[in-house]
Amino acid sequence: MILLLLLGIAFMLNCILFRRTRFARIIMLYYVGYFILVIIGIFYFKQFTNYRYLSEWDYKILRFLSRIKIDIYKMSIIHNIGICVLMVATEECIRLVCPMKLSVRLLLLIPVLLMFILNLPELRWHMYIYQHMKSRSEFFELLNEGIRGFLILTAAVFFVAPIVFYIRYIVKTKIFVKKRYGLAGLVSIILIDIITLLLFITGVFAPTMFYNMDLLSFPMRDIGVYYEEILSIIIVFVVMVLNFILLICFTPFEKHGMASLKKRKKENDALSNDIFMILHSYKNRFLGIQKLAALADASVEKGDMADVKGFLENIEKDSMTAAVDISRVLRAVNPVVMDYHIFSIEGCINDALSKCDLSKIKVIRKYEGQENYILGNRANIVECFLNIVCNAVEAIEQKNISDGEIKIQVYTEYDMFCVIVTDNGCGIPKAIFKKVFHPFFTTKSKKIGNGLGLDFVRRVSRIHGGDAIIKSSEGMYTSVYTAFPRYKR
Repeated sequence: MILLLLLGIAFMLNCILFRRTRFARIIMLYYVGYFILVIIGIFYFKQFTNYRYLSEWDYKILRFLSRIKIDIYKMSIIHNIGICVLMVATEECIRLVCPMKLSVRLLLLIPVLLMFILNLPELRWHMYIYQHMKSRSEFFELLNEGIRGFLILTAAVFFVAPIVFYIRYIVKTKIFVKKRYGLAGLVSIILIDIITLLLFITGVFAPTMFYNMDLLSFPMRDIGVYYEEILSIIIVFVVMVLNFILLICFTPFEKHGMASLKKRKKENDALSNDIFMILHSYKNRFLGIQKLAALADASVEKGDMADVKGFLENIEKDSMTAAVDISRVLRAVNPVVMDYHIFSIEGCINDALSKCDLSKIKVIRKYEGQENYILGNRANIVECFLNIVCNAVEAIEQKNISDGEIKIQVYTEYDMFCVIVTDNGCGIPKAIFKKVFHPFFTTKSKKIGNGLGLDFVRRVSRIHGGDAIIKSSEGMYTSVYTAFPRYKR
């Protein structure tokens, strides 16, 4: 009985926290199926077994359920609905990683329909009655066993299929975002299957499953909750909590979720602190300029024009340097505004390349035959690739080689595409590799860079529904991967 409450809590948490995420809605559908099967299992124990309650709370819940009158016919129909809900959740789960036409979806729903029809009480009753008739006993006994075997095989296929499809998805995809989504989804599905195994295949509700229930004989079994069943219930609760945490931290197959918003908030807080420190340093610089101006005024009063000229030159130099730095920071920190237009990603890459000095560097473009379109802010995307290419050029110049090379590759997988920019420059040292996306972190001098280029790249890609990562080997190469959702015209 306590398990019913746990499933109810898990169901409500999914409804409240994950109603906006696509994958979590599928997990919620699994929980709905479990909730139905657990309720029917409890009613079955209450009416047809000598169920022994475990605690006072268990007894109170049992007394409350005893007021609800439900016959075996209704129990069988609701049980069928619970099984079908789980099968539909499996079909939706597969469709998430294996896009399919409407005709294929309808074919996948045929086993769900057959499961419901072949488990109807009227059909089962008539089949069992015919089985016990002497003239037709062998034929209907064979038919009954065949139907039972078919239903068990169908349920087993739907049980295993999501794991197979998710492993295939992870192995086949080349886009890092999809691999991450697929891995999180695979772990979540495995946790769901553990719940199914512990509750309905080997656990306390195994006797109530469709392949174990005989509608013509209901033995008064002595079914209670024993130590091994208490352990399985505790494990189920732990698995639910793990699945809950997984969906919060990774939000598979979603552009925006609680985890990304929470992480973004931390990044924005860190960015605000860095901006505060930088503006504080600029305040000190302007106070220095003010002091130079005061000294220049004093020199004018004394008539020492040579000192005045030197002070004015220093003021001009410091003012220009501060103005350039501030404009660079403002341009990088400026929020990425989604100006919705449809444009080619290949055109954005070409525009970014045209703005760089690549006269001494070999550029290799590997585009697919058809152009990839994206919906978003074109200026931001161009600036994103301009930052990546400029970093690649500087890495090659820092390595000081004559055969500098930048390779740009674009490949597509159905609903997403990935752009890889690889250079054979100096690479990134392991000591600072984890800091390259941090705002204001830079290995260049302050006159050259402000450490906001790669942060801007990641912000742009995430706001457009993708992400960015870096792979590098010190002294060998650096590859920047940016993934974006593909706009289908």
